[in-house]
Amino acid sequence: MRVSRSRLAVNCLVAFLFLVIGSSPVFSQNQLVLATGGKEGTYFALGEGIKRVLEREIPNLDVVVVQTEGSVQNAELMTAGAAQLALMQNDVAYNFYKGERIFKFPSDKVKGLAALYTEIIQIVCRKELGITRLSDLRGKTIAVGPRGSGTEFNAAAILDAVGIRYEDIEERFISFEEAKYSILAGTIDAAFITAGIPTAAVRDMAHSIVFIPIDIGTIDKIRRAYPYFVSASIPATSYPSQNKEIPSVGVRALLVASANLKPRLAKQITAAIFKRVDMLAEAHPVASEVKLRDARWGMPIPLHRGAQDYYEGQGLAERDFSVYLRPFFLPLLVCLVVVIVLIKYRQDLRTILTRRVFIRLLLVFIIMYVLATIGIHLFEREVNQSFRTLYESFWSTMVFVLSGLDLGIPVTKWGRLFSALILISSMGIFGMIVAQVGSILARKGEVKMSGNISGHIVICNWNEKGERVVHELHSTDGKSEIPIIVITKNRPSNEQDDLRTNYPEEYSNVEFRESDPSLEQVLEAANAHRAKSVIILADEKSSDPDAASALIALSVKHLWGERVPKERRSDAKGQLDVMDKQEDSQESEEKSKSRKPHIVAEAVNHRRMESLKNAGVDEVICASDFGIGILAQCALYRKLSECYQQLLCYSDETCELYLVDDPNVSNSLDGKTFQEAAHHFIENRNPDNPTILIGFRRGDKIVLNPRESGTEKEYLRFRREDCPIFLSYRCPKPDDMHLGIGSRS
Repeated sequence: MRVSRSRLAVNCLVAFLFLVIGSSPVFSQNQLVLATGGKEGTYFALGEGIKRVLEREIPNLDVVVVQTEGSVQNAELMTAGAAQLALMQNDVAYNFYKGERIFKFPSDKVKGLAALYTEIIQIVCRKELGITRLSDLRGKTIAVGPRGSGTEFNAAAILDAVGIRYEDIEERFISFEEAKYSILAGTIDAAFITAGIPTAAVRDMAHSIVFIPIDIGTIDKIRRAYPYFVSASIPATSYPSQNKEIPSVGVRALLVASANLKPRLAKQITAAIFKRVDMLAEAHPVASEVKLRDARWGMPIPLHRGAQDYYEGQGLAERDFSVYLRPFFLPLLVCLVVVIVLIKYRQDLRTILTRRVFIRLLLVFIIMYVLATIGIHLFEREVNQSFRTLYESFWSTMVFVLSGLDLGIPVTKWGRLFSALILISSMGIFGMIVAQVGSILARKGEVKMSGNISGHIVICNWNEKGERVVHELHSTDGKSEIPIIVITKNRPSNEQDDLRTNYPEEYSNVEFRESDPSLEQVLEAANAHRAKSVIILADEKSSDPDAASALIALSVKHLWGERVPKERRSDAKGQLDVMDKQEDSQESEEKSKSRKPHIVAEAVNHRRMESLKNAGVDEVICASDFGIGILAQCALYRKLSECYQQLLCYSDETCELYLVDDPNVSNSLDGKTFQEAAHHFIENRNPDNPTILIGFRRGDKIVLNPRESGTEKEYLRFRREDCPIFLSYRCPKPDDMHLGIGSRS
């Protein structure tokens, strides 16, 4: 019945057009009929705009705009030859071309010119009913659009997706204008309106209605059944009293032409439309969405040859690999630049990433965000306007992640999977950042260490090298647990908080004390006499930095002499003999507490190095002497500076020197020749951390690569007091050395 009534209306309209324009079904190419829609709808207003554009841009062309019942009737008028141009929804065009649903036979009489904009399906109902879901429409009186119109097409599909058929409602096949008056009069409950935004009929009743959103699950069902639907939304403030964005679906509005239209004229029409979009927007605001780049998006039928020629001239028709690669050109270029920077500055970047947890977390988030967004774009670009281009995809994804709004929410299965991936990862990363901030706040202020602390490291004075010293102390063992006390009178008051914020892991066990490190009572309060090592940095604000360092060393030496009982000091002098007979490592550790702290000082003037040693400094480091020696060596041997650089920088990619002061290791090597020990480590190399024996420390003397001549014959065999020196990527662990620890008596 529905089809016969529609057919009758078409026959009447065809007869009318023949009487007005001519008796032949094949019209003059200078006089075209444009089939639109109802007078209150978007199609009719836009058709008037198209008429003005074509008559202005194409000489001697006369366009007749006719009012129709919509897309279905327009398809039948095109079949009958009563119209040469028409506005049509892409779902109707698809079924018309395929001969599906109400169309009994496929048809190739209609060709596509351009996809103009997205028509959003607006579902409205009377405000007082309190309806918020599609399923609540069961049993209600609903305007589904004129019989056989594109709106009715959409209404039937959407209702079917939620399990509602016409038998479950009181359907009304009325126009938008009639639906408006019926809702205002209270004779119907709801209405489906498929049109561009804003629609005049909806605007006129905006204060009396509410919009029913289409949830993501329903959108998915609709798209699986009808793939020509696209995800869309009614932007906030599109209508009075509409403050929120309304998720929905839409169809693309097409401008189609008769297959009999000459290619030259079809090309002229297509070019005129995109040339004068401004004139179309004057006819209806929805025309502002008309974009040349989207001209083929949602076009389900073959293009007219004339339109194809136009798009080829604009560089839009080809579909080779370069077209798909083009949107990714700029991101790929950026990635290439980033890779080059990473390779060139990998050492500096590795240091930054190691020391700044916030940068690591931010980098992980950016990588996840970029990869997920590209994935969403690939699966959503054909059905979701928010992800049409790569740049729109990045914006939509960012808004979705940061605000939680439904703007541009993915509708495909894979799109939702990628969006879930980035949402979950971002929540986890932001949670970790919050945890780090909380940890910093909890530790904010000075770290107060117990008064009986021992085996720690004391740093006296603080200059530009202090930060690097702390970093190297932690890097030596990957993550050092040795407490550090910094005593300085020259540290800026806000520097401590900055260091704890930027390097929370490294400075979690570092305590700053603003005092004069040369005062014995200050050193005693820091238990410097029980420290493992005391590092004296040059006081750059002193008139004589080396003399100030010597005074600190004398204070430490005197404090140790006063604080450690004589009997324990005598034990300390003979502790090497004691350790030869010592089997209990824990007792050895207790004995080691009586040792004098190992004092290392930075010298500014190399002539003062001997004076510093006389003051009690065990090792004096003069940067100028090292620098001159390296400079001379590099002049003779190219790239030798890189060797020194690798030896002095702790990282997972470079080898460094490690002195293993472990009684278990020393006991296992006891009695072995240097050659036997070196061969053992070569034969049992750890692939993850290969280790090379290069020497050992005996007492206060360092022996590297001993040879079999002269007085050095005594160094060929290891003793229990010897500490081996290794070249490796990380500090060798006793368990990884295959020394048979525990097997020796």
